[in-house]
Amino acid sequence: MTTRIRQRYAIIIGAALTLSVLIIGLSLYGAGQLNPAPAASDKLAVAATIFPLADIARNIGGDYVNVTLIIPPGASEHASDLSPRQLQSLAQAQAIFQIGHGLDTALTARIAAATKTAELVTVDRGISLGEFSLSGEDEHDHDSGIDPHYWLTVPNAKLIAQTISQTLQELDPANATHYKLQTTNYLAELDALEQELQTLARAASTKEFIAMHNAWSYLADHYGLQLVGTYEPTEGRQPSLQDIQVLQKLIAQHSIKTFYAEPQKQSAGATRLLAQDLGLTIQVLDPVGGLPPYDSYITLMRENLRALAAAD
Repeated sequence: MTTRIRQRYAIIIGAALTLSVLIIGLSLYGAGQLNPAPAASDKLAVAATIFPLADIARNIGGDYVNVTLIIPPGASEHASDLSPRQLQSLAQAQAIFQIGHGLDTALTARIAAATKTAELVTVDRGISLGEFSLSGEDEHDHDSGIDPHYWLTVPNAKLIAQTISQTLQELDPANATHYKLQTTNYLAELDALEQELQTLARAASTKEFIAMHNAWSYLADHYGLQLVGTYEPTEGRQPSLQDIQVLQKLIAQHSIKTFYAEPQKQSAGATRLLAQDLGLTIQVLDPVGGLPPYDSYITLMRENLRALAAAD
C-alpha cells in the first residue's frame, strides 16, 4: 500500500471516528447527560422523613437535587421533634417524602404548617399495605392497624423510587430526562440486590425469629421468614410480666436462640434480660439505617438479611 493510499485511509478513518464521537455526544446531550449540574442554589430542594427515603431520593435526583433528611440517623421516628432552626432549614423544600400511616405523619404535619409550601408525598403508591400481625401473640395486646414499615422489601422500594421519580419530574420538568435515567439505573441496582437477598434468605438455617418491635412483617413475608414475637408487644410500650412470659413461651416453642435488637431502641435492661435470663444471642436488625454499615438503602437491606441468615 502506497503512502498516499495510507494517508487517504487515515483521513477516512479519522473522519468516521470524529462523526461517531459527534453522534454519541449529541445523543448524550439529548438524553441530558452533558447538561451541567445546576449550582447548589439552583438545585431542586426536597426533604425525606427517614433515611431510606432520603437515600432513594438522592439516587434518583443525583446532582440535580438537594435532599434534607428530617429524622437523624439513630433517632426513633416516633420520638423525633424539630427545633425552630430545623423547621427554618426546611422552608425551601418543595416536597417532603413521608411513609405515612402514623409513622411520621405527626411530624410532617408540623412541618407543613410551618413551611406552608412543601407538598407532602406519601410514597405508598401501588404498594399493597398490610396490617400488624404476629403468629403466637394472640394472648396479649400488640400493635394494630396499618403496618407502615413497607419500605423493607426491595419490590416496595422500587415502587417508592418510581413515586419519588415522578414527583421530581413534575416539580422539575426541565430535567425530567435526567430523573428517568437515574431511575432506570437505580432500579437495575435494586433488581440485583433482590436476587442477592433471595439467595441469603434461602440459605438461612432457621426461618423464625424474634425482634425488638413489630417492624419486620413485610420483610419476613416477602423473603420466606417468620417473625414470631417481639419484646415490645406495642410500639414504645415496655412489656409487662405477662408479655415476658408469653415471649419466653414463644422462644421455647420455636427453639429461638437469637434476639434482634435495634439501634434506635437501645435498652440495657432488655438486652440483659434476653441474654442472661433467656439465654439468647443478641444481634442487630436496623429498620432505618443511616450510619455505617447501614449507610445506604442497599447496604441496609443486605446487612439485615445477612444477620437473619446467620442466626443459629
